[in-house]
Amino acid sequence: DIYLYRNHKIIRIFKSRNIPLGISAFSSTQFDVEMEPLQFGDRLFVATDGIMEATNESGEMFGLDRLLSIYESNSDCAQMFDSILAEVDRFCAGAAQTDDITLLEYCHLEGVEYTPGFNNELGNLCSSPSEWSLQLTIDINGMRQFDVLPYIMQGVNQLQPLECGRTSMHTVLTEMFTNALDHGVLKLDSSMKSTPQGYMQYYQEKQKRLESMKDGYLQISLHHEMNDDGGGRLSMYLTDSGEGYDYQTVTEVEKNMFSGRGLKLISSLCTDIKILGKGNSIMAYYDWHNENS
Repeated sequence: DIYLYRNHKIIRIFKSRNIPLGISAFSSTQFDVEMEPLQFGDRLFVATDGIMEATNESGEMFGLDRLLSIYESNSDCAQMFDSILAEVDRFCAGAAQTDDITLLEYCHLEGVEYTPGFNNELGNLCSSPSEWSLQLTIDINGMRQFDVLPYIMQGVNQLQPLECGRTSMHTVLTEMFTNALDHGVLKLDSSMKSTPQGYMQYYQEKQKRLESMKDGYLQISLHHEMNDDGGGRLSMYLTDSGEGYDYQTVTEVEKNMFSGRGLKLISSLCTDIKILGKGNSIMAYYDWHNENS
């Protein structure tokens, strides 16, 4: 779990919902997005299970309760990170550990200028929103070799350098791409993910099909145009090589089922979405507005 710490207490816990990383192949497209506005002074703490499972010489585990008690008793937010590690070290008393102990603290501090972690000359070519188009076709062999979605995201970031709406655009693109790959190209059934065991089976089957399928492709087209009020519209079109489905007969009840979360999320963020062709194509329109105009 991830803990959001504010004013000397945990105000929100982001629950772990997927199988542990490292058990099966996992890509950046396979996640759900949870939104939470941050305030200056907020701290996010992420720890591997090695902290909770750290043992002393008697074989007793440190446990979740001891970790939570540190959050409750600490009165100096700036010392929280060191306090957790010091308490784990004191508890273990030098006993050998069988797992890694990793802790991450993210601090949202006022007056700090954040800079990108890389320098790309392309990023200096465009300092304001502009009109542009991008098209990409990738076959199953290309999808096996690398995760193309981060490259698309990076291109959008460089071509569309604005904070307003960037997270929403990324969410829409991720959902569209994941839906087309999983259910269109690989023909996976979302009902497999109805149980924790099903999640593991789903991603194992996804990797198996990705490695074994002979044919398949994805085509994505992005087109951005400015409007008169200083904002713009991003049109996103994606089609896959799948068999599609009879989307015109899907009822509202079926749309609200577990397997329809992706389309519901896209619909909630976009001005309009359309299912096209035989059900294997989707068009989404995302309108953004310049808050300073």
